[in-house]
Amino acid sequence: MSYNITQLLNVTTLGELTRYVDAASGNILLSGLVIGIFFIQLIYYRRWGFDVALLTSSGTTFLVSSILAYGQFISMWYPLVLLFLFIMIVLYTYGGGKKN
Repeated sequence: MSYNITQLLNVTTLGELTRYVDAASGNILLSGLVIGIFFIQLIYYRRWGFDVALLTSSGTTFLVSSILAYGQFISMWYPLVLLFLFIMIVLYTYGGGKKN
């Protein structure tokens, strides 16, 4: 997409501006935001164990990506993959995989 100032002048809301910038960046802006949030939380919550870090980061990133997918900012694949990861970690953690 070429940078067209006429299209940018027609933007009136924050959602339209976000969609314009995301389209101008090749749909990488919000996808990178979701992936960045996941890894930042994963690194931050490692002090409580890797399984808790994965559980927390996949759960909260699933909520964020669900909101963005509902607004049609990102693809539905992001929430689906994060939900699958969240379910697998819950089954592993509370299904007997982790021995306390």
